[in-house]
Amino acid sequence: MELATIVTVVLLAAALVLAGLLAADRRIPLPLLVYTGVLLVMTYGGAGFFESKPRFLLPAFPLLLPVAALMAKARPRTAVVVTGVLAGLSYAYGPYLLLASGVAP
Repeated sequence: MELATIVTVVLLAAALVLAGLLAADRRIPLPLLVYTGVLLVMTYGGAGFFESKPRFLLPAFPLLLPVAALMAKARPRTAVVVTGVLAGLSYAYGPYLLLASGVAP
């Protein structure tokens, strides 16, 4: 299985988990939950290349609210390391998609 497909499956599964965490938080306003739900329906229900589905999650910033709450409670060193690792993975994955995978990002 190609790396782009694996990353897509992991990102879509993570989006479902984060949506569940977001829905469980009673402090989140209903319009924000509806906005996120519509974006997820468009992402999972849309046609097209499977590997391009993560780009539909870019405007789904409310999915990151549970992650931001956890990072706010973490020690500063832990938050910096986690952010650095995720930024490094993102930095490496972009050129991989562009130059090696043969799949349109």
